[in-house]
Amino acid sequence: MIIGHKKIIQFLNKSIVNDKLAHAYLFVGPEHLGKRTVALEFAKALQCQKGPAGPSIGAATDSQISPPSQKTAAEGRGVSANGESSNARRAKEGASVDSVVEMRLHFCGECRSCQEIEKNSHPDVLLVEPEIIEAKGKTKELEIGIGKIRDIRRSVSLFPYYGPYKIIIIDQADRLSREAANAFLKTLEEPTSKTIIILISSSYQNLLSTIVSRCLLIKFLSVGDREITECLLGQKKIKFSDEELKNVLRHAVGRPGIAISYLDRPEIVQEERKITKDLFKLLGKDLNSKFKYAEALSKDTELATRVLNQWISLFRDSLLFSAGCDDSAIFGGFLEKEKCFYELRRTNDILKKIVETKYLLGSSSFNSRLILEGLMLSL
Repeated sequence: MIIGHKKIIQFLNKSIVNDKLAHAYLFVGPEHLGKRTVALEFAKALQCQKGPAGPSIGAATDSQISPPSQKTAAEGRGVSANGESSNARRAKEGASVDSVVEMRLHFCGECRSCQEIEKNSHPDVLLVEPEIIEAKGKTKELEIGIGKIRDIRRSVSLFPYYGPYKIIIIDQADRLSREAANAFLKTLEEPTSKTIIILISSSYQNLLSTIVSRCLLIKFLSVGDREITECLLGQKKIKFSDEELKNVLRHAVGRPGIAISYLDRPEIVQEERKITKDLFKLLGKDLNSKFKYAEALSKDTELATRVLNQWISLFRDSLLFSAGCDDSAIFGGFLEKEKCFYELRRTNDILKKIVETKYLLGSSSFNSRLILEGLMLSL
């Protein structure tokens, strides 16, 4: 289920209907916006045995859609060098932009292809994700290794079994190891016909610039509270009060995936409270204790990322309190009781350091323990 992203959905629908598909897409934006969901539903729309439900003109693309750097490649994929899509040109030539406004990608959801993509068993759709690896038996890292790229190259070398396309979806593409990224670049440079590649990343700055330049960049933005609320209210199996809904929206900060996870797993709130309490305790401890905490986090990159995301929200709230914007704070009620943050300028500096640390943790070329210890020196 896709929440929001109407312009992106319209653009992808038109690309299918007009047969103006890119060889490679790069979906970028913060975590939990629905990039993976859109990628999978795009795959269903491409492979659906009943075909698209019908043409959709919709709105022309805007700054959310950025073409590859090569002019010829951009034009060949339905996007001109100035970023204007072929559909936008059609609209200028007389097509009615307001004739149809679609909220979803076109697929039946019932045919063999749609069902197999839903179950991740379609022979022509390969979903690649990072694997947990053990570095010297100690540190857990999420990485897409060279073996996965060999699987991709093997898959795209074959004709589709029964779908019209071979579709490769790489989730968290920024987790490609250096060796894997270089090998994958060759696949992008030598595209095979009827192959569509979709990269998904919340930190695409970690990708090789040569990979980014060969993809059609699609930027996912935060979703409005109204759209998230409408979707949540439509989930009859979930019941919640107005206050619960308000808290969910405050925590989600425009990210539908967060909102859904809070409703499905209410215990997440308790987990976040524990992380918050641990932070306040940590602020009052000596450097040796902080380094021990950094060492513990470095052994589980996934946990470290969760903790850093939480810290970003907390220090953001601290800045909002300083500016008198208490109503916009995520952890307002709890944070207000804990007067433990620093003066405004230092709070801002620490927030920048946390964001930088999270960015560096996304790269397998850095020592996670040293990165986290550097952050502890700032606290």
